Amino acid sequence: MRLIKRRQVAAKLAACIDSTYERQNPNSKYYDPEFPKEISMSPTSRGRYFIEEEVDAYIALKAARRDQLPANPRVRRSPRRPKPDAAGADTGPSP
Repeated sequence: MRLIKRRQVAAKLAACIDSTYERQNPNSKYYDPEFPKEISMSPTSRGRYFIEEEVDAYIALKAARRDQLPANPRVRRSPRRPKPDAAGADTGPSP
């Protein structure tokens, strides 16, 4: 069993450190109850760690769910409006 710090968890998820806090916060819209829980080595210790195997299992779970979802059809977007020509652009009132 290997313990890793939050920075390492964020690196494994290819996310920022703040997003790991958001996934643990029940008041956040990004809360994920399946996200691994932190552990502390002692009651007075400020250091918090994650169990690497739990983080890896979380990533595997997300990948397995992704593979089970049906493919999303491509969203058809309306064509972009053409940009105004720089030569014919109205630059304001003429002097």
